[in-house]
Amino acid sequence: MKSWIEMSNSEEQYIWTQIDLRLIFNPDISVDSFPGIREPDPSRTYDISQVYNSGEEHFIHCENDLNLKILKALRECLSEMEPVYALDWQHACYWFFPHVEFEANNPDAWSVPVIPNGDYYIFVTADLRLGIFGHPWAKTISVWGQKFLNVLQKDTPILFQHIIRKNGLAV
Repeated sequence: MKSWIEMSNSEEQYIWTQIDLRLIFNPDISVDSFPGIREPDPSRTYDISQVYNSGEEHFIHCENDLNLKILKALRECLSEMEPVYALDWQHACYWFFPHVEFEANNPDAWSVPVIPNGDYYIFVTADLRLGIFGHPWAKTISVWGQKFLNVLQKDTPILFQHIIRKNGLAV
């Protein structure tokens, strides 16, 4: 079995409809429209802007750290064969099976990146109980789901040092 399987058009339409209805997704580059979704409770939103201005080597280091820690947390929070939707707004989307081995330390092996780099990236379970929302213009990543947050708190990614919102409210 592959770790990344491209979704059909009907599967994509279904999950984007759920994202629109349940998270009130609002794609817009205007600061007035941020954060782009209704952030679930519990959630944490991190300012990751420093990664974009620190040079390619630092970006790659932070990207690898984030990818591996997100993967580890997903594996801890999901059952063996439970996938997540890996969504790349306006591009191909995938079923991602975190427990299936792949070259996780190679950013090119991630069909959808975790760090938002030019588009919205969302990783979410089918029931939306946990997820990640990367906002490219706000330069933020929102993470939700209590168990997911707890696991990430034990092994915090380098980029998750600056919390700007908790449960959708500024800190």
